[in-house]
Amino acid sequence: QRKKQSPGTCFLVYFAMHTARLARPRWCFGVFLLVIGFILFFPLDNSVQQPASTGVDVIGDLLGPPTHKSTTGSESPVTHKPTDSEPPVTHEPIEPVTTPATGDPKPVTPIGELIGDLEFAVNNVWPLPIETTSKIEKALKVSEEVEISIEAPTQNEKVNQYVKKTFKLFWEDMKTRKDHRTITSAIGASVIPRINVSIKKSADPFAPPFGDNEKYTLTVLENAIEIKAEAFWGVQHALQTLRQICLVYKLDDTRQFILPFGIDISDSPRLPYRGLLIDTGRAFLSVPHIKKVISGMSMLKMNVLHWHITDDQSFPIEIKKYPYLHTNGASWLGYTHNQGTYGAPQTPGRFYSQKEISEIVEFAVLRGVRVIPEIDMPAHTRSWGKGYPEIISKCPNYVSQRASHLKGQYVVNLQLDISVPKTFEIVEAVISEVWDLFPDPIMHVGGDEFFPECWTEDAAQTGRIHQVLYDTSFLSRRKYFDYKIREIIKKKGVHDKTREEKRRTRRTKEPKNQRTEETLNMLTYRNQVVQKKK
Repeated sequence: QRKKQSPGTCFLVYFAMHTARLARPRWCFGVFLLVIGFILFFPLDNSVQQPASTGVDVIGDLLGPPTHKSTTGSESPVTHKPTDSEPPVTHEPIEPVTTPATGDPKPVTPIGELIGDLEFAVNNVWPLPIETTSKIEKALKVSEEVEISIEAPTQNEKVNQYVKKTFKLFWEDMKTRKDHRTITSAIGASVIPRINVSIKKSADPFAPPFGDNEKYTLTVLENAIEIKAEAFWGVQHALQTLRQICLVYKLDDTRQFILPFGIDISDSPRLPYRGLLIDTGRAFLSVPHIKKVISGMSMLKMNVLHWHITDDQSFPIEIKKYPYLHTNGASWLGYTHNQGTYGAPQTPGRFYSQKEISEIVEFAVLRGVRVIPEIDMPAHTRSWGKGYPEIISKCPNYVSQRASHLKGQYVVNLQLDISVPKTFEIVEAVISEVWDLFPDPIMHVGGDEFFPECWTEDAAQTGRIHQVLYDTSFLSRRKYFDYKIREIIKKKGVHDKTREEKRRTRRTKEPKNQRTEETLNMLTYRNQVVQKKK
């Protein structure tokens, strides 16, 4: 590294390494050391010591000067010498910017220095848009004072408010962005006067973001930025794209926001459901942390936050009608995951108030993310019993068999006692309050991993359920719980859809007698999803 070596030296190094690999181990290391010593003490190229070079210089040394093929077939370095007949290269002059104090011309940053930055930004929008047409010829400035014109269905005031709030969030984010780079001279570019937002009148502007209603087109012209969308969500995605192609340059104490002229982007999601799941039933996440997750999802144009709220380990959501669910259930098992297992801070007894949940939902809507809540039942409900023990099945043998020697009873999954009327009173209150907190038309009510061993071990529960059901088998109990959930849902004026119902919808041509009632019952509750009537 101290001296440039000739190709002959490089060949000797390669020969030594190749010989060491092929020769016998007894003397190959000696040959290798002999050749390396010869290179170090008797360099073949006694060139003058060069200063340390950058990575680009090193690549240039390796590749050498560019060459071209002559008519004789030999290669020679490319050198360009202007001739007397060749006209000199001229560039369009850039109008100088004058300082307000003295009126003296101030140096202007050449537009060519910005084109490369802007082209790189446009070509690296994430996720990659469906179609991008760009012919960047110049740069344009945009500022927070830009006029915003909104054309929405019937001039919906709510749409106007949300679009304006979204633009406010856009500029708040741009102000906190890291500078792309610092420049020493002003940018001679015209300022975009307004942004025109158009939402299709035929579309419901606030239907949940799900594919087709997330389409948008973004066009940057000299006199305006044009955003056309199917619904509000498309406007939000267009602003995320605009955020990525808008570069921030720092000049003295001011920041300039630069956009490329001549950009036309048309985009729509390839997948309608682009989701992320968080589990606060086992690891409490603070409200600011959840908001940070939502902000990251919005930047990536993800549209669904599946919020798994409750589980055996905790019940961290405020239920006003039955407050012991969260006051006692939130600290059950103390969030084992938060006690050092994964490095998260310990947060026993924390829960989300209904005010905090409404704040999170509103935060998500403004960023194009829908929030789907999940309340696990009838299994994964051990935390419910810390506030109301009478609604949980009593099965100590099952608990001792399920307990883990590593985490104790943390992994034990207990189920609701479906023979007690109060169980369904509490279930109805939970569904009702959670439903009112989340505007999304979908709510997940679990339905997984409940075991017959626990229900059959509880003799008292079996006796009570026998008064309601002639058949007290596990399958019949599942069907009974499914029926009670349906009745609760009907009171809310909604319709539930289960996986089996969707399967039956796809099998309309199949005769009914080919599928027995027992088979339908076995599949009916699995991963139940409830959905509002449109």
